[in-house]
Amino acid sequence: MNRVFVISLDHRHDRRNALTARMRELAIPFEIFSAIDGKLLTKADLDAYDDFLMKRKILRSLSPSEIGCYLSHLAIWQHIVEDNIDSATILEDDITISDDFPTILDGIVHIPFKWDLIRLSGLDPTPSLKLCQISPGYTLDVPLGKANGAQGYSISRHGAIKLIQYSQPIPGTVDTSSLDCYFEVGLLAMDVRPYPIHENRFFASSIAEDRRPIVDAYRSVKKKSRLRFAIYRFKRSMSNRINFIYQLLNFIRFKTYLSRNSAAPK
Repeated sequence: MNRVFVISLDHRHDRRNALTARMRELAIPFEIFSAIDGKLLTKADLDAYDDFLMKRKILRSLSPSEIGCYLSHLAIWQHIVEDNIDSATILEDDITISDDFPTILDGIVHIPFKWDLIRLSGLDPTPSLKLCQISPGYTLDVPLGKANGAQGYSISRHGAIKLIQYSQPIPGTVDTSSLDCYFEVGLLAMDVRPYPIHENRFFASSIAEDRRPIVDAYRSVKKKSRLRFAIYRFKRSMSNRINFIYQLLNFIRFKTYLSRNSAAPK
């Protein structure tokens, strides 16, 4: 069984009500998981974050909303492990959902080989290699780049364990510094294409609003320290290349399994 969790801030009734109505319309059982509000971070929350390390790694601090967002996803991963949940689908509340989503969820349950992460959304779709059909009109692909965004994804228990271990301390934003770091985390990652989940731009992003002054500071560092920024760009470029090769190898691994077993989600 693939349980569905919706991350939602308690005070964002507009988002929660809209998504609740849509999930009921699609007859998808789900559980609300109260998000950690970046404006109400506790000392324990902040202890999981190292600002000095963050500035060295991505040349800027994380905003309170970004920290809260990461901790919210981390809390669900921990819940999955502690409750021994085989796999779960995690959705944020600022999304639109395809009418075909229920059949896609059923297809995920029947994937015959080991997997860690399946992206259901992406802000920047990347080239991918098709593995098999997972639902009418949708395929299971291996992405060759980093799609960004954490609006919707499915995760297995062993995938959650890997991400928890990688999150000590918080390595950055939850999408670009964890979900997209296939090689660094050791994830067996795939996508559903076309994406059945999309960002609902009707709802303003609290993270985007919260991040503006920090992004301005990042741009200031970029101007003042060209060497630091050049090193940062080089590291990102190398990471992208390594992840590309890693995903190619995973594609061969998955494809070989399917060929030998003549098995695919039905």
